[in-house]
Amino acid sequence: MKRVFIILIIVIVSCNPFEEEKPIGMVVLRGLNLNSFDHPSPNSRTTSSEWAHLFRAQETLEFQNLASGEISYLDFDPNNFSQAYQLQLPQGEYSFQLNADGEIWEDYLPFTINGQFVLGNEDNDIILEGDTDYALLTISAELAESVLIRNGDSNKELPLSADSKYFYQYVRSDQTIELEVTERYESSILSEQLEVQGNIHYHFTLSYPEAGNVNFLELIMRDFDYEDFGREVERPFNSIVRDVEGNVYKVVKIGNQIWMAENLRSSTFCNGDELRKKDRLPDRNPGDPFVQRDHSGPAYFHVDYNPDNDEPFGLLYNDWVVIDERGVCPCDWDIPTQEDWEELISFLGGEVEAGGKMKNSSGDYWLPPFSDGATNSSRFNAIGTGYFMEYPVDPFYQRSFYNVFETASWWSSTLGEPTSANEVQPVFVSMREQVTFSSSNLDEFFDYRSIRCIKKN
Repeated sequence: MKRVFIILIIVIVSCNPFEEEKPIGMVVLRGLNLNSFDHPSPNSRTTSSEWAHLFRAQETLEFQNLASGEISYLDFDPNNFSQAYQLQLPQGEYSFQLNADGEIWEDYLPFTINGQFVLGNEDNDIILEGDTDYALLTISAELAESVLIRNGDSNKELPLSADSKYFYQYVRSDQTIELEVTERYESSILSEQLEVQGNIHYHFTLSYPEAGNVNFLELIMRDFDYEDFGREVERPFNSIVRDVEGNVYKVVKIGNQIWMAENLRSSTFCNGDELRKKDRLPDRNPGDPFVQRDHSGPAYFHVDYNPDNDEPFGLLYNDWVVIDERGVCPCDWDIPTQEDWEELISFLGGEVEAGGKMKNSSGDYWLPPFSDGATNSSRFNAIGTGYFMEYPVDPFYQRSFYNVFETASWWSSTLGEPTSANEVQPVFVSMREQVTFSSSNLDEFFDYRSIRCIKKN
């Protein structure tokens, strides 16, 4: 289903020609994040629903300048952030709000938004955090001809998803509803009463409990599998993604690739297995042998051993994480190959030109001269996280976090040449003044680097 978007450009003009011109800043909306809808059963195979919510095609966000009281508005489509929504405002402190209200049940998800920010010289990127007290109801259409929902004297026939696989409806919390499901072949009616609680995804299927027994039909509540749901042939590009821990990341499309615009900070594989946290290691004495177990197995460091640094630096991972088949990126995302990195860098003009277009330009995360030419025009938002390394300097072992604010370094999933200390050593990407590719080919070098994830094709 194609959608047509109308972009409104709002120009704010002062009515007083003698009024002092105020410096202007830019507000940029990059995504909408809502709490996950849980399954109603504590024994569900997955902890939360992966349904992609439906919203009204246009909502209006209200901004109020807390000093002057002036109010401005920005229209946007919550279903699609393929392009950011922008609004120029005088610099200062603002509150913003939106109330996308609804009736007892709706074909779209009602939600509210409230927040504050300070607008300065730099663009203020906002991922909207929304709340809702609605639940989601879906019924598989494989054996169902129609679904009626009742509440007291009110009733409604549920619509189908675009691919006709599911009947669905959003229902306000704290309602007692009754479902009437008409079976496709015999037109028999099955009913179910439900006490609706907010932020829950209730999913039902019609099922024959015994093979070949068409005389006995059940309406069963099950987990919802996102893979079975295709409300659109092409889902609109969304500019946020969550990892398995619920961390939210900005996403950017560069050329034909979709990248995370932040370093990964997940300490859990996609299947739920946890990585090993590395704390500050004890000092070694001269002549102490190197102990392999210090670095074996998937592990990570907080930058400077401090969890408060996870945003924006992300975690630093060893190469065991990179090669592990469980995958540390958000599900359906990958650690990029060397070829993926090369495609990105080529699109941005090559190893010399790409660095400036990829680097964060705020001045907070790169020291001169490495900040020179930083524009972040690609919105990749590279920051100088540095890396952790331990290596022998006879008779000591040297270990430290290196080149913070001077270097960004990310793993690729492409394997380089093995060493006696590392049976497999992935190629990594380094950025200082320009972008280079390397792999550790020295014995007893153990390093921890950042990870950026790329969307699978």
